[in-house]
Amino acid sequence: NATKMFALGEVSKALDAYNKENKVHCYEKKGSAMANMAIRYIEDRKKMPNESQIMLAYKREDVKELNEQVRWRLKDHSLLGGGNEYVLSNGKRELSPKDQVYFLRNNNELDVKNGTLGEVISADKEGNISINVKDRENARVVSFNVDKYNYVDHGYAATVHKAQGVTVDKAYVMASKGYNQHIAYVAMSRHIKDVNLYWSKDEFSSFGDMNNQMSREARKDNA
Repeated sequence: NATKMFALGEVSKALDAYNKENKVHCYEKKGSAMANMAIRYIEDRKKMPNESQIMLAYKREDVKELNEQVRWRLKDHSLLGGGNEYVLSNGKRELSPKDQVYFLRNNNELDVKNGTLGEVISADKEGNISINVKDRENARVVSFNVDKYNYVDHGYAATVHKAQGVTVDKAYVMASKGYNQHIAYVAMSRHIKDVNLYWSKDEFSSFGDMNNQMSREARKDNA
C-alpha cells in the first residue's frame, strides 16, 4: 500500500506508514546514520546470507562512503578476504571473492546491463575477473579482463538513479537533500521483503522537513 502511495505522489502518507512500522531511523549526524545503515546491512546479511540487499543514496560521495563502510566491516567480521586492486572506470578499487559489485555499462558480449548486480567469484593479479550475476531470471557466470572491460564498482550501495532497474529482497535508503517524489518512489520500491529509511538532523531539521523534501514534485526540479 505504501508503494502505491509513493507512486501516486502521496509521499507523506507513505512515510507515515513506514514510520509507524519502525522502518524510519533518525540520527543526530549523517555519519552515524550511514554507519548504522552499514551495520544493519551486515547483520541482515549474516542472518540471511542468501537474500539480496542494496543500500541506496542520492549522492555519489555517500554511495562511496557506504561501500567503504560495509567492506571494512565485512573484513572485520571475516566475511570478506583480501583481494587485488584494479584501475576501474570510477578509480582504483580492491575486488575480493564474495564482493558485491554492479556493472556500470551495457555490454552485449557479456550480456550485462548498466545496474546489473553480481558477486565476485574470483579476481586474479592479471585482471581476470569472474562474477556470478544475480539475475533472478537468468543467473549466470560472467568472465572478463579489466583491460577490455572495467565498468564495474562495489555494489553494496548505489545511487538511486543507478538502481532504477534493480530488485532486491532488502533495501536500505539514505535520505538527503536532492530527493523528490520520483526519486523517493524509486528508492522505496526496490525491495520485495523489507526496506528501512535513514535520515539525520544535520541534513533535515525534522521528520516533517524530510517529508517535505521527498514530497517535492519532480517536474519542478526538472524545470
